[in-house]
Amino acid sequence: MIAAARLRKAEERAMMARPYADRLQSFLDGFAISPENVPHPLAETRGTIRKRGLLLITSDRGLCGSYNGNILREADNWLNANGRDNCLLYIIGKKGVNYYKRRGGNVKYSMLDIDQTVNHKQIKEITDKLAEDFIAGEVDEVNVLYSKYVSPAVCKQTNIPLLPIQSAESETERKGPAADFIYQPTSEALLEILFPKYLYTRIITSLVESFASEQGQRMVAMTNATDNAEEMVRLLTLKYNNARQTAITKELLEIVGGAEALEK
Repeated sequence: MIAAARLRKAEERAMMARPYADRLQSFLDGFAISPENVPHPLAETRGTIRKRGLLLITSDRGLCGSYNGNILREADNWLNANGRDNCLLYIIGKKGVNYYKRRGGNVKYSMLDIDQTVNHKQIKEITDKLAEDFIAGEVDEVNVLYSKYVSPAVCKQTNIPLLPIQSAESETERKGPAADFIYQPTSEALLEILFPKYLYTRIITSLVESFASEQGQRMVAMTNATDNAEEMVRLLTLKYNNARQTAITKELLEIVGGAEALEK
């Protein structure tokens, strides 16, 4: 019941975040391929990829079924494909941090006890950390791995590029010519605002999607646990009644047998 109540709130946040993120991406697509586009440090594509970063979003608590197991399995697959020694982990959630403490992993940054709260100060902190490490050259690419909310029973493990910031569609994939916008203020000033906001929005959208997925999986897990417990109680009650009836029948037979022996 608690998970179901929290799920409604988390689902509303996820649904409200999607249109904003999609509109920002759409604006970025139109801006990034414009001839007037000016390079920005967060959009710098590097020819040689020495270090890759992964922002991994897990939960702080358990009792949510296979939610953490599925996302950690995807993270392991990504690390194995890209070489563990060449990857840095930025982890949100106790489950992910504890998992890679035991298994070994280059954990560059961790954030604990976020517990389903959208704390803008914490989110800005990890956004700034990722931007600083990317600009400083400590990582050449950053992906975010999170659980996208589909329904209470279904979540999809999603791995998308985060840095460098790029348009979702290339110039050849775009249908029709780009609109000829005149930007006010200058392109440089606009990019200084747009790209950090885009990075922040992508992270917060991934978080609220993960929050909704976690509560959905927890609700399903707790429903299954309740159903299994009720079934166990039913079977044990049946077993108890059978044993009780057997004991009563045995006592009656002993009484009848004793009475017959006395009559003889």
